[in-house]
Amino acid sequence: MSGKSDLASATEARYRAAQAEVSTLKAREAAARQMVRDLDEMARSETLRAAVTPAMRAIGADLRWQGWTATRRASLQIQLAQILAAQGQAQRKMALAHAQKEAAGLLHAQERRDAAKARARRTADEVLALMLIARSGAPQVRDAPP
Repeated sequence: MSGKSDLASATEARYRAAQAEVSTLKAREAAARQMVRDLDEMARSETLRAAVTPAMRAIGADLRWQGWTATRRASLQIQLAQILAAQGQAQRKMALAHAQKEAAGLLHAQERRDAAKARARRTADEVLALMLIARSGAPQVRDAPP
């Protein structure tokens, strides 16, 4: 492998790693959003409202429940914000890795084209040299009889 081929492989691997990181963060975001929805649904649940008895109200259990759900929701929102911030950084990192991968791919392709042109040039030079030798009447080397 050439240096540019190695570079293309390395940047491709880096890009795939960045893609995987973004995918992981998107899955975490979806899970956090689902937890918020579940908590909101639980807080609105008629079953829970019906379960609150006057005795529970008297000891403040209903207020504690409301306080816990509010605190838990705030905690989940903070967690979601952190995930979204990490996701933004990961997407910027992925965009940079993509640009580097594309640039390395272009360099590698150019290197292959240049090598093909050089081979074609050498072949043409060899053919031309053989034609000149044949034209000049120079003795040709023949295989010796066995």
